[in-house]
Parts: sequence; structure tokens; C-alpha cells
Amino acid sequence: MSWSIILAKGLVGHFGIDKTYQLLSERYYWPQQRRDVTKFVKRCYTCQTTNGQQQNRGLYTPSPIPKGIWEDLYRDFILGLPRTQRGIKRKSPFEIVYNKLPRLTIDLANIPSNVDLGMKAENMAERMAKLHKDVANQLEKMNEGYKKQASKHRRFKEFKEKDLVMVYLRKARFSAGKYNKLQPKKIGPYRIVKKFGDDAYKIELPSHININPIFKIVDIFEYSPLGQIST
Repeated sequence: MSWSIILAKGLVGHFGIDKTYQLLSERYYWPQQRRDVTKFVKRCYTCQTTNGQQQNRGLYTPSPIPKGIWEDLYRDFILGLPRTQRGIKRKSPFEIVYNKLPRLTIDLANIPSNVDLGMKAENMAERMAKLHKDVANQLEKMNEGYKKQASKHRRFKEFKEKDLVMVYLRKARFSAGKYNKLQPKKIGPYRIVKKFGDDAYKIELPSHININPIFKIVDIFEYSPLGQIST
């Protein structure tokens, strides 16, 4: 009887657990009503594809600190962040790599100076080594601080290979003009085929879905095996 009420046309839509329970409890009551609503929403395929995009899964995982300059290159696709001129040790990237500020037009002018700007090769090597060590230590301290702070609001979650999951489709995964905001926000169920560390998984997507198959854990959701409930 309770399932029939939840499925009744015109009573509720696919609003998630809290809203569905609120609408039902205003009109009906039966024992363990919220439990039934929770079970229904988690099994409803439409709800699984449209609701619940935000989750706090995945612990903070900083990038490893390079051992030297030009050994590791990273590409960061996070946009919209404020620009900063100086970060670690209040040094610009140019200073960290070359141990000096970039030369400007005025520096190229033939202006007499009584100050010796030269530096012996051995002194420069020592300064470079010290600078890189200081930057590495500062990076390590900052990573520990970020990890401690971020972990306060996140929880560890792990999937296994062959698990069936739903995946959240972010707009950034699509090329220009290919994303449709009316399409389902999550798709699946699809199988996990490979695990990368603790926060990334390769998903076995159909061949017609031409996007990167590797997803961060924050964009992966459990799939209920009984999810195909017809409404």
C-alpha cells in the first residue's frame, strides 16, 4: 500500500528523500514512513540519474613534491581562481627556477653602477640548492595543512573493480556545443574496470559516449541493483 501511495501520479515527483517525505507526511502516515521513502528514492532510477550531485567523498590528495625543476609538469584545469603574483615563499615561478627576477627594458640600458651584481658559480649553486630546499619544505607544510583542513569535511570512500556505479557528468567533460543541460546529470549503471589510487576510477562507458572514462570519486555514486522502478 505504501509503495502505491509513493508512486501515485500527481502526488510527488522525483524530489529526493527529504522533499518526498515532507509531501507524503503532510497527507499520509504509516509506521516507518521515512524508511520506506528512503528505500524507494534510492531504488528509483530517475532519482538516481537526476538527484544528489553533491557529496563530500574523497580525501585531499596533494600532488607529489618534485625533486627538482623541470622534472614534473602538471596541468590544472580548475578555472575561475583569483590570480596571484607570488605564492610559495613569496617567490615568483621565474625566481624559483632561475634564482633571479626577469630582466626588464631598463635593466638592458647601459647605466653605470658601482654595485657588483656578479655572483660566483659556486655561490649561485649553493643559493639555488637552498632555495629549492626551502620551497620543497614550504610545499610540504602547506600540503599537510590543506590535508588536515580538507579532511574535516570529507569522508573516505572506496569502490572495487567490477562494481556497478552511476557517474556524474560535468559540463567540462564535453567539447563546445555538445553539452545539453536538459540531459540526465548522472548516467549508468556502468562497471568499474580500473582503480587509480584512492580517488580515481576508470569506468567502462559505452562506445557512443565519447568522453574521458576516468572519474574522480566525488563524481561516482553507488547504484542500487533494484533501481529500475517504473513510474
